[in-house]
Amino acid sequence: MNYGTYKEQLGTLRQDIIKDIVKGCLGKGILEIELHNPLIYQYVDDQTNEVIGRINIEQQVAVIDDSYNMYNVKLDKLSLDILLGLLCEFEQGNYKVWEVID
Repeated sequence: MNYGTYKEQLGTLRQDIIKDIVKGCLGKGILEIELHNPLIYQYVDDQTNEVIGRINIEQQVAVIDDSYNMYNVKLDKLSLDILLGLLCEFEQGNYKVWEVID
């Protein structure tokens, strides 16, 4: 019984973090931000990592860059740790505005 309860609470927490990021950006008229300190999304090898360099609020995706290619991952597919890291970077202002609401 506890497993289901905790799983539901973690899902709710993830959605709340995403809502806070989206609400915070939209409140400032921002559609996309570029992080000053990209977060590691996935360690590939000793020469390459996939990092989250930008967040697109309009599409609710993280833009993943591996130095060769870029692709998007929906925010709700990211781990709780990564979402917390994104929220922390946003709240600390460690980003550059990439695109604003016209």
